[in-house]
Amino acid sequence: MNEPIDRKALEARHGKDWSAEELEQEFVVTAFIGPHVVVRRIADDVVGTLEFTNRPHLFYNFQPQKEAE
Repeated sequence: MNEPIDRKALEARHGKDWSAEELEQEFVVTAFIGPHVVVRRIADDVVGTLEFTNRPHLFYNFQPQKEAE
């Protein structure tokens, strides 16, 4: 059985994380491709990916998309 994720431990390992409500304030989700989501950051239109957990729903490890050369 999967134990719930400790948010403080997740932040210590991966940096900033977001709850579903917090995610909506900073990103637009364009696709779910488990265990990742494709997002566009509202502040600067940067596209990237986030990983997520299910218990509880937390999103973390934002990785901006690299520019095409």
